[in-house]
Amino acid sequence: MMASIDQDVIRSRRRLIEKQNELIGFVRLNGLSSSLSSEFDRLLNNSVLSNNGLKVAESVVEKWQNVFRATHLSLALLRYFSFISKIHLIFIFFVHVLQGPLE
Repeated sequence: MMASIDQDVIRSRRRLIEKQNELIGFVRLNGLSSSLSSEFDRLLNNSVLSNNGLKVAESVVEKWQNVFRATHLSLALLRYFSFISKIHLIFIFFVHVLQGPLE
């Protein structure tokens, strides 16, 4: 009878140790899951910032296209219409750049 009780105590202790080890594993898993969630949040924020940065870069590139087009037109006007003063052409250039895309 005493041996049976000792065996029950040993089994209970082993089961308790197993459950404690499971709990330690779950706590670690929870910590890793939390870290992973934080990392995904950071990645999402960075992708949103990158997307905004790409939109800004796109806007700058679009504006440069207008600048190059206006410059080309101004140079063409300088070549073909010598009676227009250079200052007036520069004024036209800046007006077109500030107004946006030329049509």
